[in-house]
Amino acid sequence: MRCRSLAVRYVMCAVIVGACAWWALPPIDAHADQEKRVLVLHSYHKGLSWTEKVVSGIESEFAKAAAGGVRATIDYEYMDTKRFVDDAYFKILFDLYRHKSKKLRYHVIISVDDAALVFLKRYRDRLYGEVPVVFCGVNFFTDDMLRGHKRYTGVVEAFDVRATLDLALSLHPNTKEFVVVGDNTITSQSNVKALSAVAPVYLKKNVGMRFLTDADIWRYARELERLGPGSVIIAMLFNLDNEGKFYTYEESFEIYTQYAKVPVYTYWDFYLGYGAVGGKIISGVTQGEEAAKKAIQVLRGEKVQHIPILKESPNRYMFDYKVLRFYGIGESKLPPNSIIINKPHELIDTFHRHKFLILGILAFILFLIGVIITLSVNIVRRKRVERELVRTNAAYDRFVPHEFLNNLAKESIIDVQLGDQVQKDMTVLFSDIRSFTTLSEAMSPEENFNFINSFLRAIGPIIRTHHGFIDKYIGDAIMALFPRDAEHAIMAAVEMQKGLIDWNASRRERGFLPVEIGIGLHIGTLMLGTVGEEKRMEGTVISDAVNLASRLEGLTKLFGAGIILSERTLEGLGEKKVKYLYRNLGRVSVKGKRDPVTIYEIIDGSDNAVAERKLKTKKLFEQGLDLYYARDFAAAQGKFQNVLKLNPDDAAARLYERYAVELAQSPPPDDWDGVQRLDTK
Repeated sequence: MRCRSLAVRYVMCAVIVGACAWWALPPIDAHADQEKRVLVLHSYHKGLSWTEKVVSGIESEFAKAAAGGVRATIDYEYMDTKRFVDDAYFKILFDLYRHKSKKLRYHVIISVDDAALVFLKRYRDRLYGEVPVVFCGVNFFTDDMLRGHKRYTGVVEAFDVRATLDLALSLHPNTKEFVVVGDNTITSQSNVKALSAVAPVYLKKNVGMRFLTDADIWRYARELERLGPGSVIIAMLFNLDNEGKFYTYEESFEIYTQYAKVPVYTYWDFYLGYGAVGGKIISGVTQGEEAAKKAIQVLRGEKVQHIPILKESPNRYMFDYKVLRFYGIGESKLPPNSIIINKPHELIDTFHRHKFLILGILAFILFLIGVIITLSVNIVRRKRVERELVRTNAAYDRFVPHEFLNNLAKESIIDVQLGDQVQKDMTVLFSDIRSFTTLSEAMSPEENFNFINSFLRAIGPIIRTHHGFIDKYIGDAIMALFPRDAEHAIMAAVEMQKGLIDWNASRRERGFLPVEIGIGLHIGTLMLGTVGEEKRMEGTVISDAVNLASRLEGLTKLFGAGIILSERTLEGLGEKKVKYLYRNLGRVSVKGKRDPVTIYEIIDGSDNAVAERKLKTKKLFEQGLDLYYARDFAAAQGKFQNVLKLNPDDAAARLYERYAVELAQSPPPDDWDGVQRLDTK
């Protein structure tokens, strides 16, 4: 009995000792080796360059953390608020995320850009409880934004307004104007306020600041094309135009800067590589990296309230090497530690990496040099023949455009035979100097030739630049053909009118009167080929389209227009016609053509003051035209009179006012169709 009691005591002691030892061990965390789950909530849609850069930064940091033992599954949600921003849409998102949150539990949420943070402040507690939130990409952050919201930290996205402007001034000391480009979204409006606040600082330095923010992207392109030395473009954010059409940052940037001839600076990395010089840049990759670092701290066990918000945006000076070279900006002029993209490898580094290939190429070159030396005599002889041939071909090209031969599928003028022909759709351009007879009478024959040749030297290259070729000269008139696209002809016509303004300025300096030209455009099917006889032939074009283009040029005098084109030519532009300023001039029937034609005036290319007056009265004029065709001649007369009050020199308005007065006094027959039947050229 005593032995049994003693045994029981030993067992009890062992149990007590074991229990004490167990309690002395450190606690076992059931979740210590469990993989964490992270939610990344993006404000915008997948594929947007900014979004993808942030993702790249986040994933690079989590890849490093995984090597250090922190494993995490990352889920991505894309709110797509660049395209959908109404309350009903947010309610749909809430219902979707609530459904998902019933099965998914997160340890930390990374919020990307403003819309996601706003959404989480409103719905986080109801969706995920008090899960820690790390934000990034938030503009114009203030402490008040998180007042009343717990367990938030993050990285602020803020552009250093003056840093990029001061940088541009230091690299382009002759700058007189910053032209700021953005859309009219809330974010852009906030950015504009930030720039407007510092505008007085630069005004004291005689540098103005102009804002393009009405989101008319094609007007932007025209405005920026006109900029010259002394202007610098500041590219802000542009995603929505004034018609609600969405563009990626790169798409909008390429559209409005495609013809710009001045440097472009920016605050965001997604414009680098597309023509921007650079600036003090906000990097999506850096924003993602810094946010991921803070999220990893949370996963390691740090309390989110102890992780400070990074309020100084981690921006860096970044530049595009190719654009720096284009503007002649050396690296020594850049701020220290600047990042330069698209920079080629150094010569020595290239040699070491490709040493054997380079040595092999050099050996092969030495072999070729030996071969070339042995053949040098023959090469010299052949070059003499080639030079003569080039001179001969160049001489032929002056009389027969090479494009003419191309359209006949001929390599050389030697291959052309009498009767060669081809049928094609082309745009025909006719231009003529106004009142040339009067000008000619005051000049000697030699002065006449000098005058015409000076004019053609200014105009001819413009036609070739826009993929056209001159078919023939008819005294002071030009007939040109554009085989590819009607827009090429319109662009050429606009540039011809602009070029004439500069040419006239030089004439005034020499004491000569300015010159005006009229241009007619029509697209149609034509026969291009050769006519004549075996001993004498020439290239020509046969088509009703040629006759109509010539008649439209003649109408420019009657309607006081620089450029008139047919409705078919305008419709040939398709959606691209919104790039041009034009107005309807009504329906006419020209000499030699039965069917009426609706004609339009292209206002682009006109003197700025003239263009502004015509644009200002465009709506009134076209209302008058509608009333005229509706046989309400008295009302039409009133509209045209109102146009003339604002623009007394509007020949088209004066013409239709006279027609309206005559028809109001003597009403036309019932079958009157409003078509002006014009028998003049």
